[in-house]
Amino acid sequence: MVKSLVHFYGPFSAIASEIIFCATPGRVNPNTGLIPFTRRDMNFWPRVEDPFTQGVRSDETADV
Repeated sequence: MVKSLVHFYGPFSAIASEIIFCATPGRVNPNTGLIPFTRRDMNFWPRVEDPFTQGVRSDETADV
């Protein structure tokens, strides 16, 4: 197991038959779409496929 987000990928992809990305208990989930933000709008990737073309409804904005 490597505790890193992406910098290991280049060297290991040359020798590994498969690289599995997973979220484990810890400080921050690598899938930022699942983080329960409370002080920002919810118009961000990966939560929204294309945040630059899709508007955010007022009910999608997190409470402060």
